[in-house]
Amino acid sequence: MENFISKRLLIFLLFLAVLLRLATLGIYPLMDTTESRYADVGRQIVERNDWVTPRYPLGEPYWGKPPLSFWFTAISFKTLGVSEFTSRLPSFLTAALLVLIVFYFARKFYGDQVAYLSSIILVSTGIFHVMSSVVSTDMALTATIAISMIAFIVAIYGEEASNTSSVGISSAGSGRPAISLLDPAPVKPGVIWGYVFFAGLGLSMLAKGPLGVALVFIAIFLWTVLFGEYRKVIFRLPWISGGILALAICLPWYLLMEQRNPGYLKYFLIGEHIYKYLQPGWKGDLFGNPHRQPFGSIWAFFLADALPWILMMLFALYITLKNKIYNEIFIRKPVLAYVFIWMLTPALLFTPAKNIQMTYNLYAMPAFAIFTSVLIVAIWRRESSIPRFLSPFLIKICAFSVLVFFAIFEITVLPGIAERNTQKGIIEYIVKQENGVIPKIVYVLDRVPFSASFYAKDNASSIIWTKEEKKKITTDAGMCYIVIRHDNDSVKFFLGMPPGRISHKSTIDGHYIFRRNN
Repeated sequence: MENFISKRLLIFLLFLAVLLRLATLGIYPLMDTTESRYADVGRQIVERNDWVTPRYPLGEPYWGKPPLSFWFTAISFKTLGVSEFTSRLPSFLTAALLVLIVFYFARKFYGDQVAYLSSIILVSTGIFHVMSSVVSTDMALTATIAISMIAFIVAIYGEEASNTSSVGISSAGSGRPAISLLDPAPVKPGVIWGYVFFAGLGLSMLAKGPLGVALVFIAIFLWTVLFGEYRKVIFRLPWISGGILALAICLPWYLLMEQRNPGYLKYFLIGEHIYKYLQPGWKGDLFGNPHRQPFGSIWAFFLADALPWILMMLFALYITLKNKIYNEIFIRKPVLAYVFIWMLTPALLFTPAKNIQMTYNLYAMPAFAIFTSVLIVAIWRRESSIPRFLSPFLIKICAFSVLVFFAIFEITVLPGIAERNTQKGIIEYIVKQENGVIPKIVYVLDRVPFSASFYAKDNASSIIWTKEEKKKITTDAGMCYIVIRHDNDSVKFFLGMPPGRISHKSTIDGHYIFRRNN
């Protein structure tokens, strides 16, 4: 391997990234809204031993997402117990798998230097690093997309990848075949890769539904049309048997879910994927809140999500195009063009959508890391004078500094942010008052906060504060705790009550806590 950046240093940076991320998984509470909700779905799977119907809240069927991520969380809970660490561990392990997938692809096609650099860029890219420790469905979907995208190009194009160099730059000393600026090394395709491609599609349907399948086929369609590889796409993939494999992976769960929860397929496949895409304020959304954004916001999100490496990628792309090797990048070298299309597909799909989130660019980050690394290493090998902004020294400093910054932020700043966005402190206070027993807890809100549902298990409920509920909460028998935000008008009602039946216990994190005695 060429000594632009030593292999030992790159391995050290990868080890540092893994160690720092793993060490901080459990040092702050689960936050509202996504983390706590999805962790609670996994908790309820274990407690009810129901692996078909995801449930949230209080045992109600949850139709918002398929079960793959919830299964991972439930397995983590069942194996290691319920905690913040075990809630986030599946996302961390899935992120680690993604790094291995990216490393494998980059090494097979472009050699060790690109493989290690791709891995470093991926783990230190903003959105990837953040989501590697967040309880969500996005990391699992990113992994299944990457599996399908990489398996496809190996099955279609691997063996015919040219190992001749139009640029004439070799990787001498690497112990691998000579590779040029953008030429992939030869990789033998096999029938197995076609089945891996379809297996990834089936898993995508279990990870987040048709979205992953759509992203994969949009990228493949664009690449096939641009390069005219229709015959290879048609004849080198096991479309019939592979399609059966994909259906065998995902269809049983969908059919069981519909059987036990009539109406699920219509809501999820039509509502969550068509109405939600076309109607930013879709009123039929049962489980989420619209994230209305201006037209084309996904591109601004992409620039932010890919920090800090987006600056180097754009500069490397500028230098590459300035040297008039456009054909070598996008026409004569289909593998890198394929990675480029993969990188842009999520942003292209979500350009007209207004109901979007920053996390949607996570699906592009494996391709972004590979594409950026190939361009940077190409410039190192080709340019007699490497631009200072892309120098190996600056790459080392950037990667190390970003990882240290993330670690400091997660140790010193993030716990405070989490404390302000969780009900853990309130639940712990109440449990302590009852000597470790979780009592009945009533929130005077439209619904129970997600983190309260997780930490109080099935003991938290909510009321809207109608006249009937006001009378019921004050006259019902049985002890319970009442939690009210400080800005809720009902606080005055409870503070004005004579002592005895209901007493003010404490004020925590902007919430008044009252205890109704027996």
